[in-house]
Amino acid sequence: MTIADSRPALARVASDGTVKVTQSFETGVPFFVWAEVPLWQQVPIPPDVRSFEELESFVPKAAAAAGLDADKPLPFVVDGRERLIDFHIAGRRHK
Repeated sequence: MTIADSRPALARVASDGTVKVTQSFETGVPFFVWAEVPLWQQVPIPPDVRSFEELESFVPKAAAAAGLDADKPLPFVVDGRERLIDFHIAGRRHK
C-alpha cells in the first residue's frame, strides 16, 4: 500500500503473475507506517546513487547527517521523475 497526496495504491500479484494495482482504502496490509511530518528536510540524492542498494545505503547516512537517529525507523520521501520505477510487493501466500 502506498499513499501519496491522499491517494491510495495497493499492488498485488494476481494468480496469473501480473501486478494489479487498485486505488482503494478498503483492504488490509501486513505492515503500515503512518507519519505526519510538519517540515521535511530536503536532501539531494547524489547522482552516483543509481540503484536501490545505493539508495538503501544513502538514506541512513543522510538521516544521520541531518541529526536524525538512523537506527530508528524514519519516514522519507523520494521525489523526482524517472523513466522506470521498480517496486517490491511483500505478502504471504495462502494455501
